[in-house]
Amino acid sequence: MRTAALTSQNRDKDQDFEEEVVLNLDESDVDEEEIDTILATDKSLYILLFGTVPRYLLIVVATSAVAWQVLSTWNELWARIWLAIGPMNKLLVVPLLIGVLIHVVNSAFMVWIWQIVSIPKIANKMHKLFLDAVMTATLPFLSGSRSGALLNRFSQDMTLFAFKLPHSVFRVFISLTIVIIQCVYLISGSYYMVAFIPFLFGILWVLQSFYLQTSRQIRILELEAKTPLFATISETAAGVEHIRAYGWQGPLLEQTYEMLDHSQKSFYYMYAVQRWLVVILNAIVTAIVGGLVSIALLVVNASSQGGLGLALMAVIYLQADLNFLITEWTTLETSLGAVARLQSFMKDTPTERENDGVIEQTVTWPSRGEIEFKNVSASYSLEPDARQAINDVSFQIESGESVAVVGRTGSGKSSIILALLNFLYYTGTITIDGVDISNIPREQLRQSITTIPQDHVDIPGTIRDNLLPLEIMNDDEDKKQDDDVLTEILKTVGLWDHIIRHGGLHEPLTKIGLSAGQRQLLSLGRALMHHAKTGSKIVIMDEATSNMDYQTDSIMHRVMETKFANCTRVVVTHRNTVLSQCDLLVKLEDGKVVSQERQSPVNGARADLISEKVSRE
Repeated sequence: MRTAALTSQNRDKDQDFEEEVVLNLDESDVDEEEIDTILATDKSLYILLFGTVPRYLLIVVATSAVAWQVLSTWNELWARIWLAIGPMNKLLVVPLLIGVLIHVVNSAFMVWIWQIVSIPKIANKMHKLFLDAVMTATLPFLSGSRSGALLNRFSQDMTLFAFKLPHSVFRVFISLTIVIIQCVYLISGSYYMVAFIPFLFGILWVLQSFYLQTSRQIRILELEAKTPLFATISETAAGVEHIRAYGWQGPLLEQTYEMLDHSQKSFYYMYAVQRWLVVILNAIVTAIVGGLVSIALLVVNASSQGGLGLALMAVIYLQADLNFLITEWTTLETSLGAVARLQSFMKDTPTERENDGVIEQTVTWPSRGEIEFKNVSASYSLEPDARQAINDVSFQIESGESVAVVGRTGSGKSSIILALLNFLYYTGTITIDGVDISNIPREQLRQSITTIPQDHVDIPGTIRDNLLPLEIMNDDEDKKQDDDVLTEILKTVGLWDHIIRHGGLHEPLTKIGLSAGQRQLLSLGRALMHHAKTGSKIVIMDEATSNMDYQTDSIMHRVMETKFANCTRVVVTHRNTVLSQCDLLVKLEDGKVVSQERQSPVNGARADLISEKVSRE
């Protein structure tokens, strides 16, 4: 029973190693933050990891694990009791069978309480912590962060939280428990062995400290040694046609083989350290056996036959248990780097914080859609020398007006939109319906405004999921209620015929085959659906027609003029399609408003001239 358990544990450990290699194949460079977290762990990481699991549940898991280890050696323990009571008493086989039955039931319960109940709580909470940190991060931080790094955390680190890390914790506890049980069996063989136990754990502590530091350093060497190889592989995949054209296959293969040999050195170093650990542990176990047998032979009445036999049986497994304990402890400490990265991310990531005077508005806010900028200056950073994206901007938009914001690239057009959505650090006052947006919860502010971005965001899923992304998790019956509205919206934006020919609302977006312009029309449909759901009074469009031809552009603006006629419309554009139709024309240069003119039917020709000048600029 014990041999089968150890074999299963070792097999799982090998599978974890293979999985780690697969995950690391995607690494193209050495993450300095990962190196820092490999080198340092502390108690706060365990608190963060297990703070999500109720304490009573941890107690139940620990009790069940201890019972599992005791029952896994039940045959050895009961053999001594049987010999002490009476070898010829056949009735004593009944408690042995009962113990085996209890062991089976307890094993099933332990697997259920840990893997089905506890691990999902840990994984879900850790994922929520990271997701909340990302979702509340400031826009400048997200703009400056590598998307690949964030995706790697969501994939690799979350995999560790959901599988490898909880299993490593469990294995460490299991191995530590069995070592303690084996030490109790040693003491049962001779009470004098009590004096050796503190020395044994002291030696193990020194060994694990040395082995842990060494394995961490070798892990860093492994990352650094693999970096050139992974970089060469990625570069080769990107430029294989050039390599073939110039006949560089031979030299490239030789270079790659050299890098491969160099990258394998750390593996052999680690293997050598592991063999050294086995030798040291064998020497320790040999010393224990020598001491146990010497005490039994030299000290009268120091042990009994049954106790000595049980102790010697415990010694047989002790070396493997000690090796497994130290190895799993090292794996756990290394895996805790993912928790350290999460802790560091949560600590160092700048987050959006609400002001003290924030008051949630009524459901009907904003009811008019009046917008006013008063002496607003905004930047993407709080640093004193940060460049001002917009500087001392002031203008007022009446309810239901259409406003065109024009200017050269970098003049601050998009920054106006970001400031209105409270994404930037700004001074001055921005009000909507007379309410300062700094006193409005950011979530409510952004949900109350319909936005059409410049770049369409593809959401994995069906056409319906892309039009109603916040209702992806709803039941099928609830989804069917909006199908008629979605169909009408797609007809309005001119996409229904194309979509119905390729499968309809419930066809995956990737199979529909939409062009860049059609994707922008889909964004317009998403905005129409948002307006229908929330009754928003403000619509923002940021260069949404830049990838369209003039005919599609005209369709988009016509839909906006008709479907959002009762809304305040803020359009950032460089095309003249909308300029002659807007009520207010705001022109920016270097983050400042250089002109703002009210349009009227009599000066439409002048607006066309302005629009042509803007287009040329």
